[in-house]
Amino acid sequence: MEEEAFEDNWADFMAAQGLALEDELEESIRDSVGLLDIQDGTHAQWVEEDLAVLFVFNPDELDSILNAWGEAKDGNIVALGAILHWLQGLSDFLQACVNSHDEGLT
Repeated sequence: MEEEAFEDNWADFMAAQGLALEDELEESIRDSVGLLDIQDGTHAQWVEEDLAVLFVFNPDELDSILNAWGEAKDGNIVALGAILHWLQGLSDFLQACVNSHDEGLT
C-alpha cells in the first residue's frame, strides 16, 4: 500500500513540477557537457571520444613536482623516483577513466 501511495505522490509531483525540473536539469547538463569544475570535484570527463582532464595543484604540490623534476634532470635518482611515483598515479587515474569509458560508465 505504501508503494502505491508513493507512486501516486511521484506521479502528482512529476505532473505538477517534475517535468519542468527534468527539462531544466537536461538543459544544464547539455550546456556544461565540456566543462570540468574544480569546485564540484569533477576532474575528468569524456566528451565523445576525447578525455578531458583537469589538474589542480596547491602551491606546495606544484613546487614539489617542479623541484623533483629539476633535481631528476640533474641526476638525482630519489627525485626521479618521486616523479615516476607521481606519473604512476596519473597513469592509474587515466586507466580508470579508460576502463569506465569502455564499460559504458561515463
